[in-house]
Amino acid sequence: MATAPEPDYWVDPADADRKGFWIFGHLLLITIAGMLIAFLVWADNAVLDIVTRGQGKVIPSSTVQMIQNLEGGIMADVLVHEGDLVEKDQVLLRIDNTTAQSNYDDLHSRYLSGLAVITRLIAEIAGISADDIVFPEELMRDAPELADDERKNAHIRHDQLKAQVDVLHDQATQKEQEVEQLTSGAVRLSTGTLYGIIKRLLADGLIREAALAPNADERRRSYELTAFGRDVARAEAARLEHTLAIARRKALFKHVTR
Repeated sequence: MATAPEPDYWVDPADADRKGFWIFGHLLLITIAGMLIAFLVWADNAVLDIVTRGQGKVIPSSTVQMIQNLEGGIMADVLVHEGDLVEKDQVLLRIDNTTAQSNYDDLHSRYLSGLAVITRLIAEIAGISADDIVFPEELMRDAPELADDERKNAHIRHDQLKAQVDVLHDQATQKEQEVEQLTSGAVRLSTGTLYGIIKRLLADGLIREAALAPNADERRRSYELTAFGRDVARAEAARLEHTLAIARRKALFKHVTR
């Protein structure tokens, strides 16, 4: 009769160690997973009793840009929210520019007005007639009415200057006639002669321009003799008197009236 083989109760120590490590690894993994799940459940439901706040400073990688309006104003719209990521050149907010636009329009109007006046004055100095004044394209585009007003002012100025020149011409003619009457026609002055004489006397230092009276017309010019001019006048008077005395002695004048 055959007998059953006896069971082998021998255990390899290496297999026992491997089995022990495998069980320990599974237990450790299950423990870590349980702790993680417990922490997540606690973080989701727990309420913090103590909150600590601190101040921090964000340091950008490039230059710090100050976002502000130099003139101040009312913020019209904010286009970003806290936590948004922004890109370069992205518009962050809009400021109500009603006041700034009003100031700009006022300054621009004053600039165009000044530009029109300067253009007219330059044309007057150059002797350009009012109808031939060429105003800048910017002025004709933005404020053509200012150009029309200055063209009218140029016509008025031309008429006023012409009237003043006519008055001065009449005054000069009257003075010439007075000189001619006082000298019995011996001396006849013209405008060019008078100005030439004054210029020569000024250059020789015989006369100088005198100060005007407080209420005098600024367009008038007054002249007075200098000290050197008075000496020359006395010498000339003495010379004429000596010449007259010689003429009398030689009986060149039959009748002498004193």
